[in-house]
Amino acid sequence: VEFNGEDLFDKGVHERAGLDYLLLDCAETADGDLLIFEVGTAMIVHSLDPVEVFPYKAPQMEKIFSAFERMLRRISRASSV
Repeated sequence: VEFNGEDLFDKGVHERAGLDYLLLDCAETADGDLLIFEVGTAMIVHSLDPVEVFPYKAPQMEKIFSAFERMLRRISRASSV
């Protein structure tokens, strides 16, 4: 099952948290549901793990880093208007 972060936000995670930036720590349950077990703003996001051990992680980390950069650019443009 693939989860789209934008879909999660459309379903209220962003509104419920009341934050512009947050991270979710989650997993897929045995029956395919999304289990969110941590939400925060001070979580460590890194790409230091060996690719050989965690081959799935690098593409996901790039998505997070790109989304964060887009958010900063959007906020920067909005505050300079």
